[in-house]
Amino acid sequence: MLRPHTLAAASLLVLLTALPALPALAQERGSVSGAVTDKKTNHAIPFATVTVVGSQKGGLTDSEGKFLVTGVPVGTYEVKVQFLGYAPASQPGVVVTAGRPTPLKFVLEEIVVHEEKAIEVTAERRLVDVRQGSTVRSVTSNEIRNLPVQTITEVLQQQAGISTDADQIHVRGGRADETLFMVNGVANRDQITGQSTAGQLNARSVAEVNVATGAYDVRFGNALSGLVEVKLKEGTDHFEGGLTTAGGTYGRRIGQLTL
Repeated sequence: MLRPHTLAAASLLVLLTALPALPALAQERGSVSGAVTDKKTNHAIPFATVTVVGSQKGGLTDSEGKFLVTGVPVGTYEVKVQFLGYAPASQPGVVVTAGRPTPLKFVLEEIVVHEEKAIEVTAERRLVDVRQGSTVRSVTSNEIRNLPVQTITEVLQQQAGISTDADQIHVRGGRADETLFMVNGVANRDQITGQSTAGQLNARSVAEVNVATGAYDVRFGNALSGLVEVKLKEGTDHFEGGLTTAGGTYGRRIGQLTL
């Protein structure tokens, strides 16, 4: 059995033997530093992505275009730099040694990003959809343009089975709160009265109105009498406008001009 002072001496000997190896372990990692600039203007490029391939190390350039990647194992690597709108750049054969950082400099060239051409597919609506379980009547913006109407309520008044009373819409004789209005896929219903104000939307802002009666999909469980789906128009790259005048007895003579 070893005496206490003998055991302590042996432990000290092991510790002294391991100390020279500690600096060697610490020197097995190095770092990469440098700057990224624009080739044309020579301005710094901030927030560019710097990757030391094969080391799982990388980082971003700062506001001055400079970067420092630490903890890179000693060895030879390829360093890549990428930034949106510029061609990526790389430097192979970068030697990383322990101690001083390996200095690098990247100059990125701006490129033109080409937008892919959009493909537009158009099709005509079937007169009868055999897969549809409910009765659906659709009114498009082209049809609305030729109708003497100003609001969605007036558009619905043109449909069979729909009546109005004091701006309340009744489908198949049901109450006003039994009709569900969906505007661009979102239910439009007052939480207190259960009625909708979507009927007051300008008819000229509508792309399509679908009126469904009968069996509905399960997602429309709150519709008891009818379902009105309103799809609004999207913005265009040109101006459009309209002018509506009304006159005569009870304002029933209406003239319209669309620009």
